[in-house]
Amino acid sequence: GGWTVEVQSGQYSSDRMTTVELFNVIATRPEWADSEIRPLVLSTHYDSCPFGPGAGDAGGCVATLLEAGRLLMSESQAPQRPLILVFTDGEELGLRGAEQLVASHPLSQRRPLFLNLDARGTCGPVLMYETHDGNLTAVQQWISQLAYPQITGSLFSALYRYLPNGTDFTVFRDAGWEGFNFAILDGAHRYHQPDDTLENLDPRSVQHFGNHVVNLAGTILSTSADPEFTDRNAVFFDVLGVTVIRFPTDWCLPMAFAVTLLAWRHRRTQPDDHFLRALLTITGAMLLIMIVVAAFGWMMSASVRGTRLLERPFVAHGHWLCLALSLLSIAMTLSMAAGLFRRMQPQVIWTSLRLINAGMCLTAAILLPEFFHLVLIPAIVTAVAERMAESIDARCLMLSIGMSFTGVPLLHLLSMALGPGAGLILSVAYASSVIPLFPVLGQGREKISVGNVQAA
Repeated sequence: GGWTVEVQSGQYSSDRMTTVELFNVIATRPEWADSEIRPLVLSTHYDSCPFGPGAGDAGGCVATLLEAGRLLMSESQAPQRPLILVFTDGEELGLRGAEQLVASHPLSQRRPLFLNLDARGTCGPVLMYETHDGNLTAVQQWISQLAYPQITGSLFSALYRYLPNGTDFTVFRDAGWEGFNFAILDGAHRYHQPDDTLENLDPRSVQHFGNHVVNLAGTILSTSADPEFTDRNAVFFDVLGVTVIRFPTDWCLPMAFAVTLLAWRHRRTQPDDHFLRALLTITGAMLLIMIVVAAFGWMMSASVRGTRLLERPFVAHGHWLCLALSLLSIAMTLSMAAGLFRRMQPQVIWTSLRLINAGMCLTAAILLPEFFHLVLIPAIVTAVAERMAESIDARCLMLSIGMSFTGVPLLHLLSMALGPGAGLILSVAYASSVIPLFPVLGQGREKISVGNVQAA
């Protein structure tokens, strides 16, 4: 009780000259009817595709918002800003309901804060994968309220901006709304399929949706103060779903310069022309490996696409196909590296990789700051390994373990998000995971003291 429900109706004319009726449902609280305070909107779509019942996409999201609205309004502490529930129509037709809401409903003129839910599967943890531009303040204030496991990353938001498909979040964000977008990805073989049913919808995923919404909405509703406006973005990523590390993108370039300075200071003492030749050789070898592995991954995906192994982009055994692709990509990478680096000293390979990583830090800081942590973490672990271990083997082991804390979950998420049909991208990602092992493939893996690594 206590909700006022409005149905916004409209029409959409398709390319086939047919007219589709659209009905957006907006639920508000009467006590906030005349409020000028910026509202919090909890949104999802309630329509489903013609091919499936839509339990995951997006029946579970609808149920989550209904229950979250009930819980949030039953809290003993009165909310400090309006709460509005929005259920759009026509999302599966191309975000038509959201477009109608933005174009003709006065709610959009208030530029709400919002949390949007959607699904591209029926199971697995919920990923917070998209934010508005200028997200630094919101990330700093809200991100710690994500429910466990806290699975998120700025790289997903950056990637999604370049993809042709979108959700209602895209329309709302472009209209000036500010917030977070959530989705489940696993079980994607049931996405837009007849078996997207209630029986196949994992209740743990729905619970995770609910925990996210109640935690974040509770925080946002507890104050009438809006996040401070900024055009700055944040770099953020989770560590094993336990915590989320975040910092401004402004920090990326200074940190990249620091990484480069440290890498240069610790390069091995030898004639510059010899070292430069080795650095260029190793860089070329790595590029060759990645090109060959990418071509291999593309051919593997192309060879099974459309067959019984991969009838659709996502299939029930997709995880096994991705696992097979990862093992083959890693085996090919290590075998090629063993052949290309067999005449090189492990210390030279190690030092060259550190300088290559520094160059990647500079590149990411300038061009793709949301990805910066992917190259910063290896740089930090490398510096720590050099201080703690004398042998190259021990350093490589430490680097591999350190990178696995963020790398392995990321590879799993990428595999779920892209599916086995994206062999070109996935094979390169899998190959990159074993780069820390390259130095141990060189000749003469004798122990080398850190003290021997000095600035030239």
